[in-house]
Amino acid sequence: MRKICFSIVVSLCAITMLKCDREDVEENLSISIDAPAYNETNAPDFNFHVTVESKMPPGGVRIISSVRGEADNFNYPQGPAIETSAKTSAIRLVYLPRQKFCIATVRVVSKSQGTNNASKDFRVVYK
Repeated sequence: MRKICFSIVVSLCAITMLKCDREDVEENLSISIDAPAYNETNAPDFNFHVTVESKMPPGGVRIISSVRGEADNFNYPQGPAIETSAKTSAIRLVYLPRQKFCIATVRVVSKSQGTNNASKDFRVVYK
């Protein structure tokens, strides 16, 4: 009986040590957007979707959008970051300047590991 108990305790210790040694490493974020590389809009806002193609991090993601003028590098403030665990999220760019080409950047950052991020750029102009 003593040998059986000893064997069980040793087995449980070994299993516990194996599980503790294994680190849960997040998959590198990979994203896609449904906006083409160049977009024209008839309004000062523009809607598109961001899809997380990789495995969703356990804490979810933060989606940050920014817009800057292509010629003058002026920053056009956007709304607050979106925090989500959904694979696909709707994004709305606002306050686009008239007759200026802008570069829109979407950055997706893991909430549980801040160094895990991905970004995409595209151009948009409000005609």
